[in-house]
Amino acid sequence: MPSNDRALHVLRAWLDSWAGIGRVAVAMARQGYDLQLTRYDEKGWRATF
Repeated sequence: MPSNDRALHVLRAWLDSWAGIGRVAVAMARQGYDLQLTRYDEKGWRATF
C-alpha cells in the first residue's frame, strides 16, 4: 500500500472515532461555529455546523 493510502486510512480511522470528532468539534467551536450531531437510526450520524 502506498504511503498516501496508509496516511489517508489512518486519518479516516481517527476522524471516525469519538476522539477525532471531539477534536474537530473543539476546533470548529474556537472558530465560532455551533455544532449539532444527529443520529439517524442505523443509518449513521450527521454533523451540522
